[in-house]
Amino acid sequence: MKKIAHKSFFLLIPTRDRLEHLKNLLLDFSPFAPYISNCVIVDQSENFIGKDFEYVNYNFPITILKGDRNKGVNHSRNLALKHYNNEDWIFCLDDDLRVAKEELDKIPQALIDLNVDVLVF
Repeated sequence: MKKIAHKSFFLLIPTRDRLEHLKNLLLDFSPFAPYISNCVIVDQSENFIGKDFEYVNYNFPITILKGDRNKGVNHSRNLALKHYNNEDWIFCLDDDLRVAKEELDKIPQALIDLNVDVLVF
């Protein structure tokens, strides 16, 4: 993985009743932790998942917001973007996505080569 001087990645993940999928995605991103400044999860689940993350450490900061179950994914993304802090890249992720470490290793150089600011998986 190409070295990046600072934490430049902001992860944005709307979720809705898929806690186990979300946990798998966060585990997939664990090797990428040195580059993640914040991961904002907007939860639209029937039962708020915040307590499920109180004692879990993925080695990067996670902010969990309560989303409106009656609104769409774009509303959730807009809520999360209020926590954006001028990172170089924003990753908009689906909660059921899986990413192999080999693919994560390719991302920094691909983003630099393609001059990409926002990546929607």
